[in-house]
Parts: sequence; C-alpha cells; structure tokens
Amino acid sequence: MTRTVGLFPGQGSQYVGMGSRLADSNQVAASVFDRAGVATGIDVRELCWTGESSGLERTENAQLALTVFSLAAQSAFESEARTGVVSAFAGHSVGAIAAAAAAGYLSVESAAILARTRGRLMADAPGSGGMLAVAVPARGTREESHHFSLEMARTFDLDVAAHNGPRQVVLSGSHASLDAAAEALGAKAKRLKVSHAFHSRFMEPVESEWHEVLDSTVIQNSGRTYIGSTDGKPTQRGEEVREDLKRGLCQPVMWTSVMEATSDFQRLCVFGSGRSLARLARPYVRNREVLIVEDNVKHFGGANRG
Repeated sequence: MTRTVGLFPGQGSQYVGMGSRLADSNQVAASVFDRAGVATGIDVRELCWTGESSGLERTENAQLALTVFSLAAQSAFESEARTGVVSAFAGHSVGAIAAAAAAGYLSVESAAILARTRGRLMADAPGSGGMLAVAVPARGTREESHHFSLEMARTFDLDVAAHNGPRQVVLSGSHASLDAAAEALGAKAKRLKVSHAFHSRFMEPVESEWHEVLDSTVIQNSGRTYIGSTDGKPTQRGEEVREDLKRGLCQPVMWTSVMEATSDFQRLCVFGSGRSLARLARPYVRNREVLIVEDNVKHFGGANRG
C-alpha cells in the first residue's frame, strides 16, 4: 500500500470561490462546510465562495476559511480513495490545525473554532508589522542555512518566522526593520501580504489567551501520525499536538524539518489551496508522487511531478 502524507497550507493561499465545486460534487465535503458554519456561527460557504477578496484576506477570516476548505478536501479524498488512506499529517502555520483535525485529534467543529480564534487573536495583537520572504544562498547543510537565517534576522532586528526550505526563509518584525532588510537584500526579498508580524515576538501579548483556549479544547490521542510544525517531530499523543499548536503562534514554522520527516512516504497529498505549499515541497520530492487535492475529487487520480 502506498504510504501517503497529507499536507495543509497556511495563510496567504486563500482565494474567493475555493471549495465551491468540491462541495457541489461531494456530500462529505459539503458537510464539513456546514458543520464548521454551525460551530462558529459564520456562513463559511459564503465566506469562501462569494465574499469580497479583501474580507477573505482578513486574518480571522482567512484562517477559518483555509482550515475548513483543507478539511473538506481531505475528507472528500479519503471518502473516495482507492489506494489507501493518509497515515500522517502536517500543516504549515494555521494548517497545523487542519492537520490535527484530519489526523483525528480534533473534531471539525473544534478545528473551525480554533482557526477563527487564532486568526482573531493574531489580527488583534498590538503593534504593527509584517513579513518578508528571503531567498537564502545555497548552503551545504540545513544547519548552515539556519545559521545564515538567524544571522540575517539579528542584523535587521527581526525574527525568523519560517524555515520554508533550503533556499527560502521568512522574516518577521516591524515595518522599519523589514524596510531596511528589503532595501539591503534587493531582489532576494519579497514583502508578504499579511497584516502583522506573525510567528514573532509581536504575537507574545496574545500568547497566554491562545494557550488558555487550547487548554480548554478537547484534544484526544489518535492512531494516526501528526508531524509538528514547530519541530518536525512525529507523534500520536494528543498532549504533544496541543503543545505544538501552542508554540506555533510565536515560534517559527520548521517546514524543512517537517519535509525531512516525510522522506519515507511515497506520496504527498496537499489538501485545499495548496499550490504554493506544493512548490515548497519540490526540493524534497525526488521521485515521489505529489497530488494537489483541491476542487474535484473525481479527478484526484493524477499526479504532479517535480
């Protein structure tokens, strides 16, 4: 049986209309949208399918929408899978919530509430800032690449928000520091369309409330593997999932570690709006099959290589 790992994208990949065709063609997917809507009191279908793009880009809306769409895609895929279910799950940033639910640690309802709450807390964090994606020069080892990233962050008084791969790091911090870094780095740097300095010290004022919310959320053990977004460590213990979700507010996404932990899997399935996340997986694909599971479950048999 093909060993499959499911990957779930983070904020920035949302778009108006995501999931509409999927829900039309698959009742299991449609029910995920409905359950999330009842749990949050928000019409998630309208949010994803007919909302203005500016509204969908608001952090509290984007994180909810992406979580629900990803879970709808994963549920539809597994309801019609012919070659075995997914056995391990990992998510980038807020995608970790969807990964935890897909793996059986959270209900759909709890995942939707957590995503909405996380987005609201991050949007309401005091101060202003942003994020900068930076192309990292080729390094001999992961450790050398990480050291370069940390040195760059210290130089410009920024935090490392994500190690996305051997050639990309995301920095987070104040607008002034980001402007200085962008000017110095030139074409190697690109500002991201986000409202705040996520995965940084700027999130610390709302961290305690996020921890309280997670401590009051039912997170159970599961027989399916969750790969931590902040350390790349596989687990089947609910409390370890809870701690990873806690750390994910202020600490960097260690996507390099996550992808290295998937090396024994023959197939990668990216659920939801996952084209950007699939691109991040390219350095780790080798000869493995990659599926982007997005809108039409009947066409999920194909593979994207590279």
